[in-house]
Amino acid sequence: MRRRKLNFSNIIPKNNIIYLLDNANFSTGGEAIDFTENIHPDFKKLAVNITKHMELRLSGVNIIANDITSPMGDYTIIEVNGAHSLTHYASFGEVQMKRVENLYLQVLKVLENENNIMSS
Repeated sequence: MRRRKLNFSNIIPKNNIIYLLDNANFSTGGEAIDFTENIHPDFKKLAVNITKHMELRLSGVNIIANDITSPMGDYTIIEVNGAHSLTHYASFGEVQMKRVENLYLQVLKVLENENNIMSS
């Protein structure tokens, strides 16, 4: 508020937006839109390859791109999070909850298979 020379006694005109936090993280109040079904296959492949090269089972790959639904042009990888949470994503709705459940089931099956191989 200080940067905009505002304080708590100011009255903000209707339909004006004042951002109080300089980030858009979902966990801190940002809005999220599920583009899972529309992500271009090149971006999916990029995220999978990054995860494999970092020897992670799962990761959250944060990418900024002009259009994640089109073939890869300019993009920036913001972070790769190996300890991400899918709780926020699962809270979007039933479809997202099922995706998260299926993902964890797949991981558990892989772990079970690896344990069976190592036990043999």
